[in-house]
Amino acid sequence: MVHPTLETALAEAQGRLKVALRSPRGRLALREAFYTREDRYRSFGRSELAFLRYEISRGVLTRGRSAWWRGINAGICRDAERALAWHDARRFPDATEAPAVRLWAEFLDAPADEIWYRAHNSSVARAYVKSNTVARREVPTERHFMGEVLDRVLFAHALAAGRAGDFGKFVADPESAGVELLVRDPDLYPPVYPAPKDVQSLLERLLDTGIALLRSELYDWSAEALGVPELRRIGAVGYPL
Repeated sequence: MVHPTLETALAEAQGRLKVALRSPRGRLALREAFYTREDRYRSFGRSELAFLRYEISRGVLTRGRSAWWRGINAGICRDAERALAWHDARRFPDATEAPAVRLWAEFLDAPADEIWYRAHNSSVARAYVKSNTVARREVPTERHFMGEVLDRVLFAHALAAGRAGDFGKFVADPESAGVELLVRDPDLYPPVYPAPKDVQSLLERLLDTGIALLRSELYDWSAEALGVPELRRIGAVGYPL
């Protein structure tokens, strides 16, 4: 089999992105294609694709709605597609590439739960930091929800990394149906945009209170694990900064 040159592969990735980012369904098709490129990746897309479908149903990826949500999703798409280009060219990203691209490349070489979380959450965390100013355009209730989403994905990564033993790894398994079930709960994931007035359910209070008790340790650990030092400040003062 003849593999493309890196230049060709990167150009093809850019072409895919240009088309995909035009519409919510295009984004979904791009990420589905990423995870179906090889059978060994397929199950790892379960959590991300479930959340992406939730974003589409909520309307946040529709042009003219939320520049912030579109930006966070685009960050994941760009990092993963760039890593895929290097992978297709049978080369590993060099030091000039973004850290998240290198982590996605590690996942493509050797897919596993913890490395998937590192790649995915590195893209997410860096996009959060980059989009801090854009976040301020959202209404307060939506900003609160955006902060909760970051809390939850970082917490899931910590569990997958074994911070709470084998049971935590089981709960946070990205190949499980956990996220598919959670995003159907309107108390945890509002079905409308922007998020309505913040009236927390008992389930939401229990989850977010538990994370809050570990917040400083969680964000310090995540900053180190993902190489995103700005997370320490977000952990201290909240998001957006």
